[in-house]
Amino acid sequence: MSLRTISILIVLLSILVPLGHMVDTQTIAKDTRLDLVSLPISVYILDDQRGILSSPSSNERMIVIFEKANEVWAQAGIKFEIKYIGRIVVPSGIIRELANGNHDPFLNGRNLDFQVPSPSLFNAYYAKSIGFLNGMTIGSDLILVTDSRDVQT
Repeated sequence: MSLRTISILIVLLSILVPLGHMVDTQTIAKDTRLDLVSLPISVYILDDQRGILSSPSSNERMIVIFEKANEVWAQAGIKFEIKYIGRIVVPSGIIRELANGNHDPFLNGRNLDFQVPSPSLFNAYYAKSIGFLNGMTIGSDLILVTDSRDVQT
């Protein structure tokens, strides 16, 4: 299992613990065939306007990442179901701040400086860099992940 997959799993686990206290029964559906809890997630690949700090990933790579994560999470009875996957162009100043570890301009700019289509119960944002972190959660619905081709899927 790659370091990227392990990092994603740790980030997702930190979200699931508080989620147990605020379950939305209309959004989380039980998959009776495999007895898995299906959790909807939207996946956003971040691009900056200049292309310098754009995430190197493709939609196909994100699908592979979540397929592998689901193999691991199936042991806990959990399946992440991608509801939306796509790229978002973020203003260069905001994505530069994100790469420097300042997440506030990104958080405050959502749906103001750039649009976030089709949010789900969980929303994962893959950026070329989010500072010195591999990944982090903010609140109960937002996951930021450093996306690098150096990590094997």
